Amino acid sequence: MPIIRNLPINLPSAKTQKRIAGVLHSYDKLIENTRKQIRLLEEAAQRLYKEWFIDLKFPDHETAPINPETNLPKGWRTGQLSEIAELVFGQSPKSEFYNNSGEGLPFHQGVKGYSDRFVVNETYTSQWKREAKSGSILFSVRAPVGSINLTKARIAIGRGLAAINSKYHTQSFLLYLLKEKFYKKDLMGNGSIYASINSDTLKTIECIIPDIRVIELFEKHVSCIDSEIWTRDEEICRLQEARDRLLPKLMSGEIEVI
Repeated sequence: MPIIRNLPINLPSAKTQKRIAGVLHSYDKLIENTRKQIRLLEEAAQRLYKEWFIDLKFPDHETAPINPETNLPKGWRTGQLSEIAELVFGQSPKSEFYNNSGEGLPFHQGVKGYSDRFVVNETYTSQWKREAKSGSILFSVRAPVGSINLTKARIAIGRGLAAINSKYHTQSFLLYLLKEKFYKKDLMGNGSIYASINSDTLKTIECIIPDIRVIELFEKHVSCIDSEIWTRDEEICRLQEARDRLLPKLMSGEIEVI
């Protein structure tokens, strides 16, 4: 420790350090503002889902006939998740194939790589058994059960995750259905608490399946919101990369702060 403490370090002057901090703060402020925009967009999409499919205030709901046996609008029914979604349950490869050099596919087997919405790829695997395609919903099947993220890239998935995709190209509807169902970690909408969840239980989770025309109309509205969220997240990634590239250049004096 004394040796480390006595190592010489070249630091910019206090005045330059403050200027550098000001530049970095500008980047951080832009990133945080973009994150706030994403949160507002997500809230709007989830609110619309609740309005249409929980409160049943979908377009033309006033004139929609009700099935007296189900108390649901005509054409709506109660079903299971597997009826509307394809589920792939992860299987972990041997750890000897893991790497941090980018060889193979990004690998996720739990929530370690989760962020606010999209997973962050750090670990890779050169061999894999199960994968999730780009745009898949990643669902944690171990504690915290029901934690959800998305993947922008094709990735390999291990035992702690399931990849979920719509059978009918209505991925946004499926995403907000799951977010509404698992509104808290480990807790499903009916109050059931899970330490883990197996494939049979997840496949047979009960959900309301609306008329496909209503689902497709919702998808038309919300997929635009989700596309905008994707774009804003890409902006954040670019800002973070630019900030991180800039810092060492500012500290070394390669780029002068005016």
